[in-house]
Amino acid sequence: MTETEPADAALQAAGAPRLSSRQHRRVIIASVSGTVIEWYDFTLYAVASSLIFGPEFFPGAGPIGSVLASFGTFAIGLAVRPLGGLLFAHYGDRVGRKPIMLTTVLVMGLSTTLIGVLPTAAQAGALGAWLLVLMRVLQGLGVGAEFAGAVTMLNESSPESKRGFSSGFASAANYAGTTIATVTFALLGLLPDDVLLGWAWRIPFLATIVVVLVAVYVRTKVEETAAFQSAVQRKVIKRLPLGNVIREKPRELLCMAAIYCFIIPWSYTIQTFGLTYLTTTVKLPKEVALTCLVIGYVFLMPGMVFSGMLVDRFGPKKLMLWGCAGGAVFAFPVFFGMNSGSPVLTTIVVVAGLMVSQGLPSAASSVIVTRALRTEYRWSGITVCREIPAAVVGGTAPLVSVGLLTLGHGTPWLIATYLVVLTGLGLLGVLAMPKAVYQRKTTAEAAPIL
Repeated sequence: MTETEPADAALQAAGAPRLSSRQHRRVIIASVSGTVIEWYDFTLYAVASSLIFGPEFFPGAGPIGSVLASFGTFAIGLAVRPLGGLLFAHYGDRVGRKPIMLTTVLVMGLSTTLIGVLPTAAQAGALGAWLLVLMRVLQGLGVGAEFAGAVTMLNESSPESKRGFSSGFASAANYAGTTIATVTFALLGLLPDDVLLGWAWRIPFLATIVVVLVAVYVRTKVEETAAFQSAVQRKVIKRLPLGNVIREKPRELLCMAAIYCFIIPWSYTIQTFGLTYLTTTVKLPKEVALTCLVIGYVFLMPGMVFSGMLVDRFGPKKLMLWGCAGGAVFAFPVFFGMNSGSPVLTTIVVVAGLMVSQGLPSAASSVIVTRALRTEYRWSGITVCREIPAAVVGGTAPLVSVGLLTLGHGTPWLIATYLVVLTGLGLLGVLAMPKAVYQRKTTAEAAPIL
């Protein structure tokens, strides 16, 4: 019995209670619903940074400067994600998964709601921009720990044979929130520009408070994971979980960071920069561009759950390799399709690009990282290897894409090359991961992982 494959007897000896089927379902619903809300909030800002915040909060910077300033505040949120993630993950590994998951959804939701009441540059000058940056920082702090916490709870509450399937729901939840936010702005985009920029853009931000209260209620009903309770009983909780995971699992962390350097930039390049590229360079109407993205998300969500099932069937390594191969092959066709100006072709390449870069590897990466790390530092480990790449190459992806588009004299081929390079980095991470992490732990079929 290895450190990542305890048998039922080990859990029972440690005194950790087993989750009932009803409690297991509650964990899944709580994790997924909270993640939907978190990414609804976060995507609201991403879409608004493409369409709203430039002219409303940074009008003096000019057309290009206002876009860069708006994307800059978007990047700030991702820059603080590692700080927030590590802060909340530290206490998640020390005091429990449940209380910290409640905290993250409150921090994220309240900061998003307050964006809906901020004064614009026309109303308060530079003060509005500074308050926007502050709310963005709080958003980043909250979301930094959310996905890692959800993945931790789901995998600790699922048998080995269904961890890919459970992780698929966590990944799909990201895009469920993204879809709701994007559809909301697509509908708002039907309004006249003076109405949209005047007050209508505030509605989805203010509405966040309702869904946050629902998410908080659901999360109060879940039990602490059996794996964490077992860690408490065995007295293995660490005072500094981050230090322990860095010292004990450096290779695994570096490999996972490389994998996330592939997955995360693809997402933000298509979702955030892609929207701006389609509306400003290709000249698609914003409602058409948003519709293309939404269709991509609608196909992606069940694709992620199905991909999780494939992880349980074929193993996470194969799904990661398929994803890397797809990323390398589809980088140029995605931009070729966007550049065509055809809504149909744009939709097809968006669906294909999201499926190969997000659908195939997302659940697999979650299973890999939870297998590689022990309970006492699992949340901290997932956070550090995911959120640092999110800040370095994720949040900067729209800015880098704008720069590469300028260097390419308005053509997107340097952006596609950049994505291929990052995909190659992800492939190195997959191949360098210790082989034991990919091995299925059949002795733990009915027990949460330790």
